Amino acid sequence: EIRNCDWSSDVCSSDLPVRNTCGTSGARLTARICNRGTAPLGDGLPVGYYDGDPNAGANRICTVVTPRALLAGECVELFCDWRSPPTTEPGVTVYVRADDTGMRRECFEDNNLGTLPNIHCRPPG
Repeated sequence: EIRNCDWSSDVCSSDLPVRNTCGTSGARLTARICNRGTAPLGDGLPVGYYDGDPNAGANRICTVVTPRALLAGECVELFCDWRSPPTTEPGVTVYVRADDTGMRRECFEDNNLGTLPNIHCRPPG
């Protein structure tokens, strides 16, 4: 973990409210990934969506990558289509892990995990 943050990127998965939608093909999950550091963050950062805490062995729903570099203070919304989400309340808390492979050095590693609570989609009809 880098402690001198004078010139370093810092990716995080934001817990700010975003819209998650349900359709005939499942749930569209939206996560906001931000660079809270002082240096640019290169493109292609892997972001994993999990059906629980990945540190406790949850299953990966999907992996997406950031489509472009993020300047300091910039965010991007990323989407994951989950074909078989839970169909009843309370659903599950989906965890979103920025820098899913842990390969990017950054200022603070402990803010890469965010959550999307109560994800479920009622079947059509």
